[in-house]
Amino acid sequence: MAGRKHNRLSVRPFVISHIERDKNAILIYLRNDGLGPALIKGFYVKLGNKEVVNPNNDPYKNWVLSGAREITSFEYEYFIPTVNSTIKANDKVQLLKVTFGKEGDELLDLVEEQFSFRITYTSMYEDKLCTWGV
Repeated sequence: MAGRKHNRLSVRPFVISHIERDKNAILIYLRNDGLGPALIKGFYVKLGNKEVVNPNNDPYKNWVLSGAREITSFEYEYFIPTVNSTIKANDKVQLLKVTFGKEGDELLDLVEEQFSFRITYTSMYEDKLCTWGV
């Protein structure tokens, strides 16, 4: 019994998010700091007032950053953690990168204000459901 518990603990994932900012870009990524793979059970993203649960295609294509003084174009790269996909132990996965054509903390702040997510995952034993989000 103790051996089984030790085995389960020795492969428990621990997924966290991290945000990096540059002069004209913001990068949001997920990192699995646990000892085992994180098995994704659900992903939810909120862009302003729009909520998307378990998207299977680009949820960002119609995203309009509201609140900017002027219309600003931006480019983005993304990754969607789909149900039953995994994030390996010690892996870092880029969730979203938004790059603006000009510099400005106001634009980067806008992304942080209007973007939120929640990811639900478990270990390979599927014994405990964990949730992380911003």
